[in-house]
Amino acid sequence: MNKNIVSKIRRKKMIGWLIGGLVVILLACLLAGIFLPKSLKYTFASKNIFSEPYDKIKEGHFYKGKTFYLYDWFAENNEGRFYLAPVTDSNGEDGFIEVYIPNQYQDKANRIMNQTWEYMESGDKDDLKEYISINGYVKYMDDKSVEFLNQYCDQVGMTKAERNTISNKMFVMVLPSQVYNVDFVGNLIFPTLLALAGIYFIIHGINGRYMRFLKKKMKENNISSKDIDEDLGNAPKVGNALIGTKYILMTAGAPKLYRIEDIVWVYPQRVSQINAPTAYYATMFTRFHENIRIQVKDDPAAESVCGQIRKSQPRALYGYNIENTTAYFNNFNALIDSIYNQPEAQPQVQPADEQNVTPIQ
Repeated sequence: MNKNIVSKIRRKKMIGWLIGGLVVILLACLLAGIFLPKSLKYTFASKNIFSEPYDKIKEGHFYKGKTFYLYDWFAENNEGRFYLAPVTDSNGEDGFIEVYIPNQYQDKANRIMNQTWEYMESGDKDDLKEYISINGYVKYMDDKSVEFLNQYCDQVGMTKAERNTISNKMFVMVLPSQVYNVDFVGNLIFPTLLALAGIYFIIHGINGRYMRFLKKKMKENNISSKDIDEDLGNAPKVGNALIGTKYILMTAGAPKLYRIEDIVWVYPQRVSQINAPTAYYATMFTRFHENIRIQVKDDPAAESVCGQIRKSQPRALYGYNIENTTAYFNNFNALIDSIYNQPEAQPQVQPADEQNVTPIQ
């Protein structure tokens, strides 16, 4: 006998919800990693590029960009200027890295250039008051930037040795508004909703609210778990239902329990579907207007289930026809009265002296 049926269903459902929640959260993280790599790397950049040896910085990586030093600018476009910032390499040798700074920081960049020259003359770190701090990423200089840089070097008379100290990588400062924009919000919404759904699944699995319909029916009719075990412990599973002599337990989704004595109409049903196989059901209605549909494999199986129900509830209407449809939908009170309040009709007994009489031919 299958024991602790209700507890087993509860445990199985809980595990399903928990696994589902974890899978959804994992999917949310995966989507966030796909849709939000730039913004996530931008947000969690930890190394300050101006404190890193410039020969060790990596193309495509995001860095913090806090600098007190700017040497000069050598080119500009509609959105910003290209600057040279003094840095050192892994051997402590001085050099330069190109920095692209948006126009919003142009005034501050000019002040930083002035304080850089003052510091180079005085060596007094008290001169270093202004700074710019914006995260960004590293890329190789394109041909156009290299052309402008060479023109600048020619203009200021840089020697070949001095030019060799300039890195071929550029740090592009990116404004937060360029990262946390409409696209970012749009890309963030779906993973966030998925993560919240996953959390809901986990909470739902733990609190067991999916068992409320089953528990409500048990409480209303004073049905114990032992009663269910005794009736359904050896019951065959038909589709998603356990069918006993007293109860039907639907196990799919939120489990639901029905008393067979409450069924007032039962019939086999065949449903033709477009672009899908024909579906077969044992369909039932209860006196509480509950509709029960148990999917089976074919017509004989549907008739078998209906026959099993009729053994336990012989007074229920059987078959889908006009009379039964009218009785249930138009004369429901009379139907209930005939099933539950009227005495059962006794089978007619043939008189003794007429028994075994062969009709005259």
